[in-house]
Amino acid sequence: MRKLVVGSIGLWLFAIGAGAGAPAAVEPLRVCEVLQDLNAYRGKTVALLGRYSFRENGRFLSESGCQSKLTSGTFEWPAAVRLATDADAGPKPPENFDIDTAATSRKLQLVRKATTLGKFRFGSLEYDRWAIVYGRVEAAKEFDSPPQGLKPAKSGLEPAPAQLLYRGDGLIFFLSAD
Repeated sequence: MRKLVVGSIGLWLFAIGAGAGAPAAVEPLRVCEVLQDLNAYRGKTVALLGRYSFRENGRFLSESGCQSKLTSGTFEWPAAVRLATDADAGPKPPENFDIDTAATSRKLQLVRKATTLGKFRFGSLEYDRWAIVYGRVEAAKEFDSPPQGLKPAKSGLEPAPAQLLYRGDGLIFFLSAD
């Protein structure tokens, strides 16, 4: 019995040691989580989860039903982040990049409770999908000092209070709608 216990402990320590060098999986953040404290996430690299919307005026990650609203004076910002591609300035992902699937599943359930994908007359599923994008959070220029008369656009996505600067389309991970 003692041999079995010592052997089990040895195997357990080996497993811990082998996993110690492996990088931890990246836990995605919801759009609401980042916008809830935008100043804390400025300049930070994150994996951002939300409704990916492709529109004529740009690409966005968004979420509906955030618990707290982001405001500047009397203006209430949409819960949206503009996606901006820059192959040079966008952050590189870690060498062994892995997304935490359990956390993704849990957070996607929360997002889907209040957020729906758009339904378009012309039937393309490419315009709204669930996605994670890996990039750096930057506040929009207008966020710190919004111009007089700033109004939300009909799309509900603009003006976005922040942008996520990412290296390229290889860092957009589309999620199953199931």
